[in-house]
Amino acid sequence: MSKDIWKANQIQLLPWIDQNKDDPAIYGFVDKLKTHLLTRLLGRAFDADEEAYSYKQLAQVIITNNRIYQHQTLRINYTSYDLRREQDSINLHTNSDIMLLSNEDHDPDEDPPHPYWYAQVLGIFHARVVYVDDESGTYLDKEMEFLWVCWYGMDGTGRKFGWEAKNLPQVGFIDPKRDTTMAFGFVDPALVLRAVHLIPDEMGRRSNNGIPESKLARPNSEDGMDWNYFFVNVFVNRDMFMRFRGGGVGHAAIREAVNHFLSDRDATDSRFMRESAARVSEPLPEEFQTAIQLQDEQDHAEWMNPDVNEEDEDYDYREDEGGESGSDDDRERTVRGTMQGDDRASDDEDGDDLGALGLGAF
Repeated sequence: MSKDIWKANQIQLLPWIDQNKDDPAIYGFVDKLKTHLLTRLLGRAFDADEEAYSYKQLAQVIITNNRIYQHQTLRINYTSYDLRREQDSINLHTNSDIMLLSNEDHDPDEDPPHPYWYAQVLGIFHARVVYVDDESGTYLDKEMEFLWVCWYGMDGTGRKFGWEAKNLPQVGFIDPKRDTTMAFGFVDPALVLRAVHLIPDEMGRRSNNGIPESKLARPNSEDGMDWNYFFVNVFVNRDMFMRFRGGGVGHAAIREAVNHFLSDRDATDSRFMRESAARVSEPLPEEFQTAIQLQDEQDHAEWMNPDVNEEDEDYDYREDEGGESGSDDDRERTVRGTMQGDDRASDDEDGDDLGALGLGAF
């Protein structure tokens, strides 16, 4: 994220909120933002900003000059499944959907929840933040980056998805009139795993999802409507595939999340894994074992006796008793060939530039 502070990307909070006071997406913007910043300043785990603070605690968070700075793009570095360093670009107009690890509490006796959360980025910001706690004497002054997002919720219709069910995960915008979960919130950019590709469920309907007439929540919508549901495209590339398959060596940082999918296997997968395990456990035929044993013994003997005079198969020469390689005739032919090569090289240097082009021998 760029830290440019040009006048064009400055937002004065109070005038901006007053200008958009009729937009439902702006409701409680400052309180939600301070809740998010305070959670991070106190070093607490991210819980989608559902932490409740008193007004006195929120007053300890001061946004310098009541000013935030907006940016158009955010670049996310990540490690791919095969240990390569890769990068995603988050753009407010063309690629604004993200995924991050979920932090939901669940009953150990029940199936664990889906390991990822999904959101649409509405704004990319940074601000200068001051935190003052008179009781503990804490004073912090730092720049903080944050994303303003609209949350997606998992499909609540009971539809199963995954490899065994042969269905893609399905998400939809949270309707604040039907769901108590916060529809809008803030995210630390450091928690973003990757950009995610969502496919609209065109078999479903479109609606305003309880947020009518919102230019901030739907900057790219012409009719003020959203698709009710989207499919998460797990096949967009190999790294995304492995994040929903499990087993990627480069996903060590999210190992617990990707292991969630290891038990979700189709019947064909399970049969293949059982057959592969059975083949590995079967002993090799006797003739193969004998050949491997002989080769191991030969390699061990060569390693223990490196001075044994024997023919080198790579270079086709034999060391004699004096330690010199090849016969006198062989050495004479080598010297004569070298001298001829030197003569040709000198002719090329004295003549035209054909030698420099590799055409001196023609």
